[in-house]
Amino acid sequence: MKEFQKFYVWGMNAKFYMGIYFAALVFLSGLVTALSGGDSLKLIHLLQMLLLAMVVALAQVLLLEGKRTYSKREMGWRSALWVAGATGATVICALAFGWMEGLGSWCPWLLGLFMAFGCCAMLLGLKFERDADTVHLERELEAYKKGDRK
Repeated sequence: MKEFQKFYVWGMNAKFYMGIYFAALVFLSGLVTALSGGDSLKLIHLLQMLLLAMVVALAQVLLLEGKRTYSKREMGWRSALWVAGATGATVICALAFGWMEGLGSWCPWLLGLFMAFGCCAMLLGLKFERDADTVHLERELEAYKKGDRK
């Protein structure tokens, strides 16, 4: 049962991140399109963005597994690999699938820059969450040591 629970939580986290990245891709693609004079996104491009969001989210949960402790160096390496991969995949997909077709040649690169910024913001948020968990666990441990068991 524990393995099922771990897999279930892992899947929920992957879908949560996928939703965030899909919403970000759609919003940022719309923003870049509007900045360059465009006025719409194609449905096929939205489906491609959904697939990219799934890949980015799966890469995140595989590379940056939340329940595992990494050294600072390993976490930095894994984080950099994930950010670079997500950014590169975004630019490649935007170019290959013509997400910004008819717009400026700078548009896919701006979308990639936005993706890199978003991934870094996600990493910062995950760090804040881990720090808060650590503080909470330390408080609980102190209370346990003092005999304040709940």
